[in-house]
Amino acid sequence: MKYLLIINPVSGPDANAIEMASRAVSLLLEQGHEVTCFVTREPDDAYHRALDPGDADVIVVMGGDGTVNEVGRALIGTDTVMGILPNGSGNGLARELHIPMDLEPAIEVLLRHEVQRIDTGRVNGKPFLCTCGIGLDAAVSEKFSASKTRGFISYIADTVDLFGQYHAEDYRLTIDGEESEVHAYVVSVANASQYGNNAFIAPDASLVDGMLDVTAIEEFPPGEAGLIAYRLFSGDLTESKYTRQLRGRQITIRTDKSVIYHIDGDAMEETHELRIEAVPRSLSVCSGRPEDRDKTIFDFLHTVRSNAQRISAGVADLFTPKQR
Repeated sequence: MKYLLIINPVSGPDANAIEMASRAVSLLLEQGHEVTCFVTREPDDAYHRALDPGDADVIVVMGGDGTVNEVGRALIGTDTVMGILPNGSGNGLARELHIPMDLEPAIEVLLRHEVQRIDTGRVNGKPFLCTCGIGLDAAVSEKFSASKTRGFISYIADTVDLFGQYHAEDYRLTIDGEESEVHAYVVSVANASQYGNNAFIAPDASLVDGMLDVTAIEEFPPGEAGLIAYRLFSGDLTESKYTRQLRGRQITIRTDKSVIYHIDGDAMEETHELRIEAVPRSLSVCSGRPEDRDKTIFDFLHTVRSNAQRISAGVADLFTPKQR
């Protein structure tokens, strides 16, 4: 197999990308594969390099969501396969594809070469792989991109800082011809179930259903913020009475106030309108299996809750009078 490894040297919370790339190359060479490396220096370097993959069988991205987006949008509509060795702050698509965060198990997934054709999306003519949106999440993306520190903790700190200053806005939605209005902090349109860092903004979204999931987090009392954050990371956001879930293929979001939006966590220019569409089965990727993914504390809590529910049901059954 011939691999083109595209490396973003400044992605991720730690400055270890080149060392990580060296280890990746060694592991691939040990298995008898050919590897060509390309190190990005400027924005869109990864995109332009991926447009001309040469004779590579797989283009492997070593970076975060922004670099993955660059390579992915270059490969949309082609048969060239994209692999991911995650090294970013959120790693949204990698997590969605069940790719482990550590290098060696991620290499194992890559070498297994289980290829899946997934959907992508397009917003105002620009491709996205996981999510796009408008509101607080876009404002956080803008602040985070300007930050000198990376990583999950920095992202949470920026969110908390902005939440105290942010106000819900009125948005007009048209989804496959059906109109509605929301007064919301966030309107997110998701191809994947999560932003990254296992923050599940659209828990029921699928990469292969040809649909986009719309999540509106409507205005809520400040005291509810902790519970909503918990639901976001536990995958239970749909259970909140302050969220609305909608689905469609053609989506328009309009607002009277000009606001920024984001694509896969990267802040874009201000706009009054987003025109969004699903692009079914348009990108080939190396995918992991559910058992490959990294487990979190919320997996443990789900197991505890499920076991508790089964025990409770069993106890209740014991005390239910049986018909003779």
